[in-house]
Amino acid sequence: MGEKIAYGTTYKELVELFPFAEEGKVYQPGDMFVVEDPEHAELNGEGKRVLIQTNQAFTYKGESIKQLEGGPSQNGLLAVWKWDGTKMTNRLKHLMS
Repeated sequence: MGEKIAYGTTYKELVELFPFAEEGKVYQPGDMFVVEDPEHAELNGEGKRVLIQTNQAFTYKGESIKQLEGGPSQNGLLAVWKWDGTKMTNRLKHLMS
């Protein structure tokens, strides 16, 4: 991809395709939804939404992103797909050197 592409913007456009989590809804394995991370400071236009993918049946009870990253993620119940601009920046620096 060209250097003018804002990778954060691409992530933002992707996560905007998924619905926000609905409190009380039971998500089945493979379902995907987003939650907002109000503490995230944007680095590259990526927004504040975080993509969640369920690995097992999961009832969303209004958990924050920090709560989802805790037990549910650590126990393999779901996967949290957060934007990490530092990894992309490091990869690009490595490719440019």
